[in-house]
Amino acid sequence: GAIPRSALSGGISLFDGYLALLLRNVPYNSMNFGTFSLISRLVPNLPSAFAGAIAGLCTAAVTHPLDVILTRIQTSRLSTTRQRPSSLLQVALSLDFPSLFRGLFVRLLSYAPASLIFFSVFDPVRSVFYTALCLH
Repeated sequence: GAIPRSALSGGISLFDGYLALLLRNVPYNSMNFGTFSLISRLVPNLPSAFAGAIAGLCTAAVTHPLDVILTRIQTSRLSTTRQRPSSLLQVALSLDFPSLFRGLFVRLLSYAPASLIFFSVFDPVRSVFYTALCLH
């Protein structure tokens, strides 16, 4: 686990995988918020929860290949074989097109409700803060 490994190799090992986490979450979150904003402007009467679910579906579909590649890199580090891919490009070139979208349906099933719930809370909270900041 992280604690024994950090004791053996120093606290810096607690940040192993942080780059992969950023490479996965930054594109997803920025696209998710941007898509939500776009959908909200294009269809102003659509409830924010549904706009969030649609944004989550779109974003999950677009970022899924990157997620597959990053997962392959992370799981290859656990492998006992000597041949491990070291770069995003190396892994991407080793996969055929259908492999990049394997598991997409399951991802969509999990991200749509998560985005629906998130944006159903986010939008009213954002409105409260926006109103409070603009009045003062």
